[in-house]
Amino acid sequence: MPRNESAVSTVAIMKREIDHRDRRDRRFGNAHAHHRQRDTRTLNFHIDTTVTAPWDHAPWMPPMEHQGARNVAKNSDSTARGFTIFNNEEIQHESGNEHALSTILQARQDVAVLKSQWPVIRYIDQDNVIRRHTIDYSVVFKTGKSIAIAVKPEKHRISTEALMRRISKTGDYTNIDSFKVVTEAYATKGRFANARHALWSRDYHDDQEMDRTLSLFKKHSSMHVWEFYEGAKNWMRFAAIWRLVDLGYVLPAFPADHVTDLSRLIKTN
Repeated sequence: MPRNESAVSTVAIMKREIDHRDRRDRRFGNAHAHHRQRDTRTLNFHIDTTVTAPWDHAPWMPPMEHQGARNVAKNSDSTARGFTIFNNEEIQHESGNEHALSTILQARQDVAVLKSQWPVIRYIDQDNVIRRHTIDYSVVFKTGKSIAIAVKPEKHRISTEALMRRISKTGDYTNIDSFKVVTEAYATKGRFANARHALWSRDYHDDQEMDRTLSLFKKHSSMHVWEFYEGAKNWMRFAAIWRLVDLGYVLPAFPADHVTDLSRLIKTN
């Protein structure tokens, strides 16, 4: 075929393809327009405003500002600095370990008061010099017992425990029953993730769904998480499972591990 005839043939094919695409777009465009118009004409339904969602609560109140002795710095890209809200109060953290422990403590049912960066304790070091130390977290349990916590990496555990012992012996503190050092050995990623799920379930659980979920335990003392989803694979069942864990009706077989669908939950009573 001569070169000019080939070029003409190619142009003709391209023109036919363009015409076909234009006709297709017009056809589907008209169909979509008709569909939208039809939906607009028939969109008439009633919303029952008397039905409340399980997460409906009292009106939101702004949380109190941080009550600690110092605020964590916000000028670093290398550490996990930020805050969460507990008992409507800002709880700050300046490391991943602190964030994990803070969340784990908030998810405990026996914690009444949690303070970050509080108190500041004066103590005497090994050279008889008066120094000041800010406690990372102070916790008051519902039993009335209080504890001061230092959060450090595991590699600094021994030196930090020595510091806490010195503060315990020479410090000018009050209303603290004991001192404790916590590292990532306890504040694991698994416990952190589990605590976040438990806290979330407090706002989004449904009591009836919890009853249905707990009834599955009638014939079993333990079950895998995936077994709870038989016929109910949805977020309400997920919230019910974690609310039951939060309240202690069921517990993970391995609490330090991240609970997944393959994990086993054990009934407590």
